[in-house]
Amino acid sequence: MPISNNNKRIRQKMYKSFATSTLSSVLFSVRASVYFENNMMFSPKSKLYTSQMYKKMIAQCEAFKLNDWDHLKPLLAAELDSFILMLKWIKQMKDMDEITLEQARIHIDIQRNTMRTRLTALPGMDLLKVEHILNQCIDSIRVDIYTYVGWVLV
Repeated sequence: MPISNNNKRIRQKMYKSFATSTLSSVLFSVRASVYFENNMMFSPKSKLYTSQMYKKMIAQCEAFKLNDWDHLKPLLAAELDSFILMLKWIKQMKDMDEITLEQARIHIDIQRNTMRTRLTALPGMDLLKVEHILNQCIDSIRVDIYTYVGWVLV
């Protein structure tokens, strides 16, 4: 399916703005979510597969039995959702041959750093606890990421 020049330019602008800083990664997540969801870029099968990854990650968080889990769950869920969105975006860009493995790994690192920073700011969460939670969540879906994207990203 040919890509119109306008869509290609939009994607290129989004990609360039995303790569500039951690702050721009947050903005990109919002823009990419709206753009891709509105244009039906993801098949129902990929949504089902990523929702299974999301559930595995939430289950890992629940296993920590954090104090004030009811307050922390929506915040953790939002961060995990942004990570899943990043995986969807990487898969889409890979399928269109617009991203390399190294670029994808850099975007994953940026996303993890953003998640770490946001979660560390929450009450009752210190850096070691946040790092342990993120590592356990991502380790729980490591094989799923490879199966979904086709690259070893983490």
